[in-house]
Amino acid sequence: MPSINWSLYLGHFQTALLYGLVPIAVMVVLLHGLLWASTFRRTDEHRAILQFHCLPFTALGVLTGMFTGASRTAVVGVIVPPVLTFISGLAAYVLGKDAKPIWRRIVPLAIAMMTFGTMFGAAFGASMRQANEERDRQLEREKLRYEKVELPFMQKAVEKGGSTPAPASANPGAVPSVSIK
Repeated sequence: MPSINWSLYLGHFQTALLYGLVPIAVMVVLLHGLLWASTFRRTDEHRAILQFHCLPFTALGVLTGMFTGASRTAVVGVIVPPVLTFISGLAAYVLGKDAKPIWRRIVPLAIAMMTFGTMFGAAFGASMRQANEERDRQLEREKLRYEKVELPFMQKAVEKGGSTPAPASANPGAVPSVSIK
């Protein structure tokens, strides 16, 4: 029976929670707090209906924005047309002349919440992508330093018959030294 590395699964779960679910929930709650405050003069029934119907649009906007912002490919040309088509189709259907008056109030707010969610999600996704790219650049610099500086130095030390010095990456900032006999 193969052994299961639970710490690996726990690490992936924590990453998904911290970088996936928590930011989406925080952005949705913040946007809905703003919506709740902006509808302060409405009755509680209307506020509840607005919140209930705007929630999926906000979550969809935040999720779409995060994927768009975190992507390394040019997805703006792929994401924007379907979103605009969805918004205009929904608005044309719901805001038609036979629409109920309550829908005429809900749909514009739902579209606005989806738009704001997309903007906030894209900003968060872009910051995640930037942090990952910076980490990748740092790892590449460390790899090049090891290959171009530390490895040739250690090879020369071994060729001269000295002991192999510890790599400088083990002690950052230290200058490698060779024991001379």
